[in-house]
Amino acid sequence: MEAGKTQVFKPWAVFILAILMAGLCAGHDKHIEPRKLASTTDRPGSISIDCGVSEDYPDEQSGIHYKSDSNFVTAGENKQVLPRYIPTHPQLGKMLNTLRSFPNGKKNCYNLKPEMGKGYNYMIRGFFFYGNYDGQNKPPAFDVYLGVNYWLTVNFSDDTTFYYNEIIQFLWTDTINVCLLNTDFGIPIISGLELRFLNNSIYQIESKSKVLRAVRYDMITNTSVSRYKDDVYDRLWRHYSIPEAKIIEGNANIDIQASNNIYEIPMEVLNTAAQPPSRLDSLNYLFNASYFHRGSLSWSSRDLYVYFHLAEIVNTTKDQQREISITLNGVKLPPITLEYLKPQSIGPQIFPVKGIANISIEATAESTLPPLLNAFEIYEVHNLLTSPTNTVDGTKFYYYYFIFKSN
Repeated sequence: MEAGKTQVFKPWAVFILAILMAGLCAGHDKHIEPRKLASTTDRPGSISIDCGVSEDYPDEQSGIHYKSDSNFVTAGENKQVLPRYIPTHPQLGKMLNTLRSFPNGKKNCYNLKPEMGKGYNYMIRGFFFYGNYDGQNKPPAFDVYLGVNYWLTVNFSDDTTFYYNEIIQFLWTDTINVCLLNTDFGIPIISGLELRFLNNSIYQIESKSKVLRAVRYDMITNTSVSRYKDDVYDRLWRHYSIPEAKIIEGNANIDIQASNNIYEIPMEVLNTAAQPPSRLDSLNYLFNASYFHRGSLSWSSRDLYVYFHLAEIVNTTKDQQREISITLNGVKLPPITLEYLKPQSIGPQIFPVKGIANISIEATAESTLPPLLNAFEIYEVHNLLTSPTNTVDGTKFYYYYFIFKSN
């Protein structure tokens, strides 16, 4: 599914990139070490569940200590994907190799009780992979709920595609129930379920009736996603590249502990950036929320929060300066001067936008260097629904934010 369009503008031409949610762009990969145990996923409030395994284990590839789901759900059956469908995603480890299916009952729920309890923001992430585990070549479709509130519809396009979806929610109770609902289009399944504690200083949403849904991009050419050992919130970063824009890479250590790195963006994310061919070119991105709501008429009223993450990773000379100007939906933000290895983030504290985020990043007249962008995030604010049917237009919502081929 198409999530937006990206453009590199030149005085004489316009090039448009359609971001395909199938994630099948070609390119090179970063040299990323596997995640190490501790810090991120062993923080209080974090839960990592590998659905379908019989016992807990430390995953050597991803570096995450996964728990069996036997203590979180009382129904279902452990299954394994067929060997020929086993995915090769080191950042996700072995978690997609197994799943739990629910052939019985209309609604089956996982009960999560984070150590930190209520009163905080949590990121909830679900993974779904069919992998022809039953040998039937009939991928199912089903709904997923948070308690009584609709979260998403999973509808596999084929045997080899896996999905993940995440939201951020402020927890008003001590438990979170993630439920799979059989909608008579096949047996519901789930491969993994993760919960991450977020402190209340970032991605704030203190509303019982709202959640945030994330779109998160790291400027690097690749076909998959990454999770980094120094990302204290264990965010998944989708790789993203712009045709005709050069990917530049830094080779020095960025001070990610700096006070201005309030979103604690990992060094690996900041150490690459997209840069157009010249200072006369601009980087442009169009996010249209309608892509995530098939036929829904309510997308245009959705609040969008946009975060830009920036760092100068080129050791410039004294006569060089990189100053950029960001325009969001026609409103030009104050100029930003980038300093070598000093990260900074521009968050949505200025204002949210509605339905569409039209972004343009260009060099100012004083800048001697082209603009650059290291990473960005867009969060969409949603009302929790007690039904997958919108009461305004009667259209069912489908959220397929991240779709990838297993091999």
